[in-house]
Amino acid sequence: MLFEGRSTADVLVQITSNYRFCGVEIVADYNCFDIFKDGDIAGCLENYPKHLVKVLSL
Repeated sequence: MLFEGRSTADVLVQITSNYRFCGVEIVADYNCFDIFKDGDIAGCLENYPKHLVKVLSL
C-alpha cells in the first residue's frame, strides 16, 4: 500500500539516475521486507549469495 505497486527501483529513481549520469551500472536490487513481523531472515540471507552470483556473473 505504501509504494502503491511501485518497486524499490521506481521509488529510488532519483538516486539511480544520478549514478547513471556518472556512468555507474545499476544492477538488480535485492530486498527483504517485513523481517520483524512475518519475515524469513534466514531465507533472505541464504538467497542473497545466489542473487550476487546472478547479478555479478560470478
